[in-house]
Amino acid sequence: MRRIRTPGSKRTTTRFVPTSTWIAGVIEMPAFVHGEERAPYRPVIALILTEDGLIRGTGVQPPEAVDEAVTAAFMQSLSSPMVGKPGIPRRLIVSTPSLAAFFQKFLPETEIVIGPTPEVDEVATSMRRDFTTKQEDEEAAARSYLTRHATPEDVAGFFAAAADLYERAPWTVVPDDQSVLRFTSKALGVDVIACVIGQMKESFGVLFFDSLDDYDDYRALATRMKSGGPPPLMPPQMALSYERGADVHPARRREVQANRWRVAGPAAYPELMLVEPDLLLRPPTGADYRRVEALCLAFCRLLDREPDLRRAWDRDDRRTRRFTVDLRGAKAVVSIAIAHAA
Repeated sequence: MRRIRTPGSKRTTTRFVPTSTWIAGVIEMPAFVHGEERAPYRPVIALILTEDGLIRGTGVQPPEAVDEAVTAAFMQSLSSPMVGKPGIPRRLIVSTPSLAAFFQKFLPETEIVIGPTPEVDEVATSMRRDFTTKQEDEEAAARSYLTRHATPEDVAGFFAAAADLYERAPWTVVPDDQSVLRFTSKALGVDVIACVIGQMKESFGVLFFDSLDDYDDYRALATRMKSGGPPPLMPPQMALSYERGADVHPARRREVQANRWRVAGPAAYPELMLVEPDLLLRPPTGADYRRVEALCLAFCRLLDREPDLRRAWDRDDRRTRRFTVDLRGAKAVVSIAIAHAA
């Protein structure tokens, strides 16, 4: 038997029998948790598996508490594992140096190896599949634009600004989806690359990316898929799209009518999607709706002021335009510039 100091203990008094190989990793939960005091977030899940890929211990915590999640999984694996007997591993395979450093403190005599952990990836894939089915069922049942963190006023402002933008049809002004713009606003915490789509008279909308690199990754998706190569991960994005009313769930259409949210036309029901790299959709908060409202209002001001905006990309325009928009009494300055993609 070996004695180890378990997390939180003051003296080395616990004896454990070495077992075989463990595999440890940390993944993101493939779903969002809705809290009363904070915006929706994705918890982290710490996993400790047997060498056969069976779950020995788990720990779930908010994303800022990874060590606590790992500690919970470790303690469960030591004393009351879901499979196998209590004990410590003779060998431990981990996915990152930080995990290796964590376990080294408590398992000084265990061989700790940093390397691939496909068993953890398989668990993550299985969980994602199960959670996706559950999320689809929940979304079908809910079908509301409103959440704990998004009020009718937030959604109304988003609808009105999205309708204003649709009526100006930016896809008839911006030459193509390679002609991108940069929107920044310190007040809103925004610094995004905007890609207008719909120049082929279908799938109208605007995609907002965190950086030019993310935008380039988005463009690479289509190229890789056409060549048959493995596509890169979907870059995170904030997508404003417009849907036909006939394609919108009846409960949502009734909600739009009941709240008298403005829609520019029967094919212009706005949809805001916050896409994670694994294609999970994060529910919009009121802050998300307000950010996109401000971006739409500033974009409308730009289109009104510069009807020949299409020529800006040919001229290698480097100017920054600044617009002050009104968000129901709150003022925000939004800057717009032509972004020069690599």
